[in-house]
Formats: sequence, C-alpha cells, structure tokens
Amino acid sequence: MTTAKSHTQAPLSKKFIKYVEEHPDDYPDAQAFFRSLDTWSEKAVRANIHVTTIEELCSIWGIEADRVPWCNDATYFEFDKKLGSTPEHAQGLCYVGDPSAMLALECAEVQPDSFVVDICAAPGGKSAHVINFLGPNGTLIANDVDPKRVKILRENLDRILDPIEAHLRPHVEVTNL
Repeated sequence: MTTAKSHTQAPLSKKFIKYVEEHPDDYPDAQAFFRSLDTWSEKAVRANIHVTTIEELCSIWGIEADRVPWCNDATYFEFDKKLGSTPEHAQGLCYVGDPSAMLALECAEVQPDSFVVDICAAPGGKSAHVINFLGPNGTLIANDVDPKRVKILRENLDRILDPIEAHLRPHVEVTNL
C-alpha cells in the first residue's frame, strides 16, 4: 500500500488509497496517479479588465503570455515569478488563481447587468472573475459561512474594486450567511 500525500501535505485516507488500488480500470496506473497529487497544480493570473489587460501586465512583469485557452484575460505563469506579491496584484489589477476555476465563469455567460450570487465565495477568485463581466448595473452578492474567510473575501474584492472608477463599478455586497 502507498503512503501518498498531496502537495498540501495532507495524507490521503487509507480508504481512498484502497479504493484507487482496487479499481485498476479507473486508475490503470495508481502509483502515477498518486505521484501526480504531489505536483503543484498550474496557476494563472487574470487581469482586472476594468483597468488593464493581460498583455499590459505581462509586459510589466517581463513574461510571455501563455493564455489560458478558456479565459482570454488570463495567462499561466511560473511559480518562481510570485505574481501575487507584485505591486500590480496589491493594486487590484489582477487576481492569481487556479485556471480550472476560471472555466466555470466563462461557461456561465454572465452579462453586464446580471444579478449573481456566489454562495461559497471565499477567498474570492470566482467573485473577482464575475466582476470582470459585470457593468455598473450588475450586482454581485458574495457570501461565505465562515467569518474568517469572509474577511479575506472582503479584502480581495475591495482590492479588485478599488481601481475601478466608481461610476463603472458593479454593486457588490459581501455577506456572512
């Protein structure tokens, strides 16, 4: 039996490991599957299109755009670039996140005047993405049940909203329900 751990260092349950090993049709190379859990997932950075473009950000950072196929305003980047520590990130010009999470919003076809509720919103990646689609007549309700996570959510959304001119901002409410 393996002692596989994910990159978060949380051990996999014995029940899960046993399940994978006992289902070779679904997991033809169980050990390769477990090893894949030890690799970092890809990260992407998405531009706050109300104030900049991904091309402008890539130029500032001196990186070549490697577009996320399903998200025109996002690019993959190497971990060593630490884009979440840049002035542009702090100024709300971008949001770093998992590219797979970006797919959900691209499929939702949010319109500028939509009313969107994100019921499990923290830390704010999908809510920040929704803001890219919304215009001044749009509304976002971003909710999370955990008060500590709501604090992070509010900080992230405030950071994204801050550089957007007040008359162009969608209406955004953060709730803890």
